[in-house]
Amino acid sequence: MTVDLRTYKRISDPIHGIIELTRLESAIVSSKAFQRLHNVRQLGLAHYVFPAANYSRFAHSVGACHNAQRLLSAISKNSGRRISDKDVQLVRVAALVHDLGHYPFSHAFEHEIEEFYASAQLADGTSPTDQPDHAVFDHEAMGEQVLSFDPEVIAILKTFKVRPTEISNAFRKHPGNPLAGILSSDLDCDRLDYLRRTAHHSGLPYGNVDINYIIDQATRDAEGNFCFGKKAIRAADHLLVSRYFDYLQVPFHKSVVALEWSLRVVIRELLNRGKISCSADEMVSQVQDGKWRTFDDNSILHEARTLAHELATHRTRHRRDDGVLAHIAAILHRSPAKMIASYEAVSPSDVPTEIDATKIQGVIDDFRNRHQLCDLSLYLWKPKDFALIKASTRGVGPASMLLTGLTPDEPEYYERVRIDVPSQAAQPISNFKEALMHHIHDFRYRAFRVYALLNDNPKFETLVRQELVPALRDLNLQAA
Repeated sequence: MTVDLRTYKRISDPIHGIIELTRLESAIVSSKAFQRLHNVRQLGLAHYVFPAANYSRFAHSVGACHNAQRLLSAISKNSGRRISDKDVQLVRVAALVHDLGHYPFSHAFEHEIEEFYASAQLADGTSPTDQPDHAVFDHEAMGEQVLSFDPEVIAILKTFKVRPTEISNAFRKHPGNPLAGILSSDLDCDRLDYLRRTAHHSGLPYGNVDINYIIDQATRDAEGNFCFGKKAIRAADHLLVSRYFDYLQVPFHKSVVALEWSLRVVIRELLNRGKISCSADEMVSQVQDGKWRTFDDNSILHEARTLAHELATHRTRHRRDDGVLAHIAAILHRSPAKMIASYEAVSPSDVPTEIDATKIQGVIDDFRNRHQLCDLSLYLWKPKDFALIKASTRGVGPASMLLTGLTPDEPEYYERVRIDVPSQAAQPISNFKEALMHHIHDFRYRAFRVYALLNDNPKFETLVRQELVPALRDLNLQAA
């Protein structure tokens, strides 16, 4: 690997000021595969609710690279241990390309294709994932395909004598890679960028944490693992709580969730109708022939508009087609479904919820069947288990048990915020009684919401208000 850490290019950024790139990083940023990230929004459709929150994966990725360098510099300063130029460059590049494999509209798209191909049933009864046509890459694996098969990226890496596996190995979480937490943990270079960037662009204050102080406290423990000095506890607490509020106010905003439902419906219809194909084999093919470089948010919106035109001009349409048209209109014309009832609670993970999701879905299905409604007209939203500490969501049971039971052989071990303890391995922040996380790390956010795509239909809205909402209220949901 050819290593030259001298600054080759500078980028002006509203969050970090001047971001400096090496010659290798500049070449990667200039590649068509990386330039594609200009057209993949970090926050999906959140800009329909927060108009300026339309920043791209491109801006976020160069910000993550900048934070990675700052963390590396702080670690060297505070630990007194030099990090080799090769390791510095690999970590920086890994941070730069960590989102290279994100699909259009990011996580919403990824979740939908995972469910679509997982649900495919083969004639011989084998699991869909046993067949290449039904396997699918997550965004991290997709990034590895771009590094390995995009002709332009291959040429760049070859010029600088970098193997794609060297970059991907920088992400691996195991005892032999003590710096992995810089790239993927509760206080990684990624999170230290997007929380501040989202706060700036959304106009909401929740991500305005003191990342400068947090980064300045980065170090290595007695075993060489990435951690933070004890003085960082309060700032780390603040960031973890800020992440919780960021999720509630932006990704979990009622209208953002409604728009994401419509987006996922449209993506599923494009898959069902063969307008797009995202199997693992198809994705590798797209990377090799260059089609991946234009597979972005704009391409999906184009496919949605084309599908809407096709459905609108059909002489006869099925009831489901009308539902698809309504969801496309919700996206294109910013007319999201309405939340009609909801439940929210924050409680320890071992406290059972008083809400029965199966009963809620049963009430919805009964209402829909009695009135012969399209199956795309109503939606029960249940967010994935959301905890203050990332590693504590790896399984079931109290988070405290999960955190204390982790070993260095498990990837989640490196995701925790760990605080330096003299002459021994760093300890999770939840072990320190002065830390807020010691007291609330075991808490979960739980929610249920019911949405109706009213589509300016007063008869449907009346039915919902008079029949469905009261039935949901009987199941402990509150009317919106």
